[in-house]
Amino acid sequence: MAINTLKAQIARLEQRQEAPRASTSIEAAFADDTEAAPQSVPTDDRTAEQVRGLQTDLDAKRAQLKSDYAAQQKALVGPVQERINRGAQTFAASNGCAHLKMARSADLAALATTGSRNVTSDFVTWFAARAT
Repeated sequence: MAINTLKAQIARLEQRQEAPRASTSIEAAFADDTEAAPQSVPTDDRTAEQVRGLQTDLDAKRAQLKSDYAAQQKALVGPVQERINRGAQTFAASNGCAHLKMARSADLAALATTGSRNVTSDFVTWFAARAT
């Protein structure tokens, strides 16, 4: 929620900062040829500083959110992964698998060419029978 609030503040400040530029551009378009068009539009340094400060806060909150998420994921998923890994090693030992390799489905074709056997469904059935 804090991230969305900061994003909204930044958007408002940037919009406020762009408004004077737009009006100056319109005025320059309708200026007489004798009038010199402004070469550059002065920026509101205070607004730009606020945007930078809010952007820094936003970046810090995003970094903290990523850190909190990683810690929460480790706390929740870690024990489950450990249980599955222990089960996989027990399964491998009891089914004569010399090496058990966890692979993504994209890697299965390459593993099959090395003489590997896909025991995923056997393991899932075996693991599910012991989990209940």
